[in-house]
Amino acid sequence: GEGGSKVTYVDGRKVEESQVEDTFGEYPPFAMTDYETGGYCASASSELPHATSYKAYQAFDDIVTGNNMLWLSDNFYGTDGVYTGGEETTVSGTIYPGEWLQIELPYKLKVNYIAIRAQNDALERSPLNGVIAGSNDGTTWNLLDSFTGITTSSSPAWSATLTTNFTINSTNAYKYFRFVATSLQSTTTYYAALQNVQLYGHRENDLVRLPDPM
Repeated sequence: GEGGSKVTYVDGRKVEESQVEDTFGEYPPFAMTDYETGGYCASASSELPHATSYKAYQAFDDIVTGNNMLWLSDNFYGTDGVYTGGEETTVSGTIYPGEWLQIELPYKLKVNYIAIRAQNDALERSPLNGVIAGSNDGTTWNLLDSFTGITTSSSPAWSATLTTNFTINSTNAYKYFRFVATSLQSTTTYYAALQNVQLYGHRENDLVRLPDPM
């Protein structure tokens, strides 16, 4: 159980002792305060230019109130919510155009679900359609989830006060996670926004569970 240890013997001689730890929880396990914090690295395809806030890492700062502690993309969406920029991410063989937010972890993570908060005072900037992808090299992306038609009245729905959970239950562990907004709800804004993102899962080869296959 948690707090114990796993001991490996060869010919009766102890060669390794590993602390047993249940690593399930929130990742990053702390609020990020810069693009690189504690081995975690946040990035985005674009950020709102000439602004002191709205940076990629601010989507991982655990601040869910206020209107500037979040990620905002540059002006790449039309008034109909359709993407007009040039970014593309190939995910499991399919090309998805859209601005993206990304987090790199210092180890591989098996994700059970991802909790996302929309910009609390501008829900129209939330993705209407999008994908969530995982990678181990930051280049080859595998589909973890895709969603269409998420609004303030759908199920699941974006909310100014509640977290929207995306069930993943990945059978593979990944080091990189990317969120692509292929279109927005809005008819009045040009920016994609994510207020806060939290990954919930356990590290690869968590000793409380069976070792993950190589």
